[in-house]
Amino acid sequence: MSADASPPGAPQQSRALVYIIVITFNGCHHLDLCFRSLRTTSYPNFQVVLIDNGSSDGSFDYTHANFPEVQILRNEANLGFAGGNNRGMEVALEKGAKYIVLLNDDTAIIDVDWLSEAVGVAERDPGIGMLGFNLLRSLPTADDRAARPATAARYHEVARLDGCALFIPANLLKYIGLFDEAYFAYAEEDDLEFRATRVGMKIVELDRRIYHFGGGTSKRFPARSSYLQMRNFIRYSIKNRSLIRTVARICRIFDVACNPCSISFDPIDETHTRMRGEYAFFRNLKLFCSAVIWNILHFVETLAARTRDREKEQRKP
Repeated sequence: MSADASPPGAPQQSRALVYIIVITFNGCHHLDLCFRSLRTTSYPNFQVVLIDNGSSDGSFDYTHANFPEVQILRNEANLGFAGGNNRGMEVALEKGAKYIVLLNDDTAIIDVDWLSEAVGVAERDPGIGMLGFNLLRSLPTADDRAARPATAARYHEVARLDGCALFIPANLLKYIGLFDEAYFAYAEEDDLEFRATRVGMKIVELDRRIYHFGGGTSKRFPARSSYLQMRNFIRYSIKNRSLIRTVARICRIFDVACNPCSISFDPIDETHTRMRGEYAFFRNLKLFCSAVIWNILHFVETLAARTRDREKEQRKP
C-alpha cells in the first residue's frame, strides 16, 4: 500500500517527543557529518543521544566539545548494536518519548523534513510498527538537492528494514520488548521487525532520504562480522521459524559462505558478501562450524527466548 503524508511546510500537528539515538564504536570520524546534518532537522521536539559503546578514539570528548546539545551515554565496554541501543531506548522510554529513532553514526540527514513527515505518518496510521527511509549510498550534490521538487511524502509496506535508520513508536517497544541482546550485532533488527509483524503491525519505508556510508564495522572486523552474520541468522531461524526452514537456512548459509561453486550467492546482497568475505574455504568453513556449534550450545536459551517473546505478544498492549 502507499499513502500520502502532509506536504513540506504544512503546519506541524503533533509535537510528540522524539529521541534520536546514535550509536558509535570508534566512529568519531563519522560524527561531525551525522550531528551537523541532524541540526538541520525541521521538527521542533527531539533529543539526540549518543551511545558511546566503549570507544577509545575520542568520540566522547569530540561530541562533548562540538555538539553540546547531544546527550551522551557512555558504556565502559562494547555492548554491540543490540545492547548499546537498548540502553538508549531504555532512557528514551523513561523520559516519555513517544517515538524513538535509531541511527548509525555513519548516517546523515538529507531531507530536513524527514522527522516531521515520519511523525505525521505515524500519527495518522497507528498500524505502523516500524518506519524506515530511502537509504542512499552517496551524498547528493547541492544541485541535486536544489533540483528535487517539494512533494508530499509517500510510504509503502516492505518485508524488512535496515537497522541503520529505524523510526519506532515507543508503545510498540513497551509491548514486544527491545532488541534481543544475544545477537550482539546483525539480525537483531530482523528479529524485532518480525516480532512487530507477528502482532499485526506494518513495516513501511518513507520516501525521505538518509545517507548511509555503510560497512565501516564489517570492513574493520571482517572475520568477526562474517561469523556473527552466520551465527545470528541461524539463531533467528531457530527462534522464529519452523524446523524445516531453519535447516534450509543453515544449508543456504553454508552454500553462500563455504561453497566455491555457490548456487545462491548474490554479489549485490550485502548479507551474502559479508558472510563470504574475501573467499577462503578453510577460513569460512571454520567460521561456519563455529556458528553452528554456538547455536547448539545456546539452543535451550534460544528456545526460552522464543517462548518469552510469544508470552509478551499474548498480552494485551
